[in-house]
Amino acid sequence: WSFLPLGKNTCLLAFEANKGIGKWDFKSDRLLGNTIVVPDLSGTGEFQTLSLCRDFQGGLWAGGLQGVLHNSAASPDTFRTFVDASTGNVFHQSLVRSILSSRDSSLWIGTENGLYHLIYNKNKARFEEDLSSPYAKGIVISGLYQDRFGNLWVATKGNGIACRYKKGHWRWLTMENGL
Repeated sequence: WSFLPLGKNTCLLAFEANKGIGKWDFKSDRLLGNTIVVPDLSGTGEFQTLSLCRDFQGGLWAGGLQGVLHNSAASPDTFRTFVDASTGNVFHQSLVRSILSSRDSSLWIGTENGLYHLIYNKNKARFEEDLSSPYAKGIVISGLYQDRFGNLWVATKGNGIACRYKKGHWRWLTMENGL
């Protein structure tokens, strides 16, 4: 579903399969494994991956059918379920189709049920869920992009394209206005 270059000789790959994060090594031409640690909510222990991104600190994030995972510098090959440290809540949305690391150090997460935002709390050195989330509630978000001006572009399934301008206001582009 997605890939993310990690360096000159490796690339992270996302698979819609059990334990769906792999690291491809170009030198050996083989797939290296990653450890995925998730709460066993479904009884299967699976995590099927649809999207990948790297945050401003180099941390890796994966979105998939069961939510959001991330790694840490202390254990770069282990991915764990994201838990908002301020509330203790696991990120509760499934079917994460797209994740974007924004220029302002935050993360945008596109799901089957809207757009979510994780803000980096500099004082506590952690990501926390934006209390205004979700944006575009109930809309399937299929892709995210940030332009050179800092505007967030949001592709949807059946609802056109939206632009969230850097200052926070939205503009929707649909068939009604020429899309």
